Amino acid sequence: MMTKATQLSPRTSYLVAVLTAFAVIYPALSTAWAARLDNAIDPSGSWRNAQGSLSLMLAGDALSFSYSSVFGPAAHICDGAGVAGLVGNGLYHYQDGQGTLAIQVAEGGVRMEQVAGVLSFCGANWPGARFSRDGFTAVEEFRVITPVSRFYVVMPAPPILRQAYVVQGDLVQSVPIQHEQAHDYVLARYIGPKATTVGLIKQSTLQATQPANRKLGIPFIRGEYQSIREALPRLATEQADILDLSTEGGEAKAFRDPDGRIRLIELELYFDTGMTREEFYFSEGFLIFVLRARHQYNAPFYLGQQEADAMDLEAFDAEKTSITEDRFYFQHDRMIRWLDDDRNVMVAESSSFKDNARDLQQRAHDLMSRFDQGQ
Repeated sequence: MMTKATQLSPRTSYLVAVLTAFAVIYPALSTAWAARLDNAIDPSGSWRNAQGSLSLMLAGDALSFSYSSVFGPAAHICDGAGVAGLVGNGLYHYQDGQGTLAIQVAEGGVRMEQVAGVLSFCGANWPGARFSRDGFTAVEEFRVITPVSRFYVVMPAPPILRQAYVVQGDLVQSVPIQHEQAHDYVLARYIGPKATTVGLIKQSTLQATQPANRKLGIPFIRGEYQSIREALPRLATEQADILDLSTEGGEAKAFRDPDGRIRLIELELYFDTGMTREEFYFSEGFLIFVLRARHQYNAPFYLGQQEADAMDLEAFDAEKTSITEDRFYFQHDRMIRWLDDDRNVMVAESSSFKDNARDLQQRAHDLMSRFDQGQ
């Protein structure tokens, strides 16, 4: 047995660590003590603040979470998923072998903090996170459209398959996944006659029960884009220098509505051979659309005619700048479409699609954080 144990795969070892953590948490709670704990507040849904996003799904005394954020001047990434156990009134703990995460649920919102060690998926100096009801989106109902849809362990991708499943016609509640490399899944909950099951489920096996009533899809995004553009003269503006994202510096401008919510951030980054302009559009705190225009110079902007002639090169000519545009559409923090400069729909399964989705989300979170922190 000892020989087999030393041959466990890294992913199997991860699952063993998760189960071991539960073995530590739950036996410590006697039945009488656990009965006195209060977890009547169900935080299930999506939560968002200026630094990132959190999805929660409650089942009994277990709170599943999916979290992604950026923090600090260098935009460090905190990105993870797991299942936390109830340890106090509205208080859940998750242990990952290196640290302990506390999730405190209250009527006004959710607080996350590191209470022991260093969380492996955040690293040192993570300041924790607070989410208010203003950034909350409730779970949505979906119907299973495949003969069988299996649950997976709530963990970093690729998740491990479980025995639990739902069948065609079953109704599940769902929230988007926030952590990286799990774009094919959602966090789902099935409330059955005898038990409630929570886990990751493949998004392709589900269909919304009321798609016509949901603020989703390309038509909604285009409508929000048009509304924001029309409202620009009436929105308050803030400007910030961006010195750490390009070789020649940059600048950003944020537009806020009368309620103080950022609706648009315009970013310009300068390089010696071109510049990039990105426009980030938001609805109810969520990124919904990015328009990116890349300006490619024919030569470095500082290369004048005399210097170019001496090196037998072409001098900089602003009229020879080429411009390409890309359009990126987002829904509940997930990129759902990318149109290139020729308005071709790019393949969602491609690595470049996933890279752009990740990079643009991180850039949007970073910019929101800079303005909300007054940087």
